[in-house]
Amino acid sequence: MFFFSILARFLSSFAFIASAFFISASAIFSLAFKISASAFALSASAFSFSASAFFISASAIYFSASAFFISASAFVFSASAFAFSASAFATSGSTFSTSTISVT
Repeated sequence: MFFFSILARFLSSFAFIASAFFISASAIFSLAFKISASAFALSASAFSFSASAFFISASAIYFSASAFFISASAFVFSASAFAFSASAFATSGSTFSTSTISVT
């Protein structure tokens, strides 16, 4: 009977140790999974920021190209205004020439 008592205590302490080991292993696995999931979330977030930076960069290139187009368009309008001004000057010169002829 004494032998069974010792065996029962040994088995109960073994069960307690095994249970503590299982809880410890479970906690370590859970923690490792949480850290892994957190690292994945950070990686996805970094990818998102990278994609966002690429989009902002592409947007800046688009705005730069748009500004260049507007600048070129303003240059065309400026050249057109200059041509119109030269045409007006030529018309004015011919009027002046006509008026000179009519005065003589």
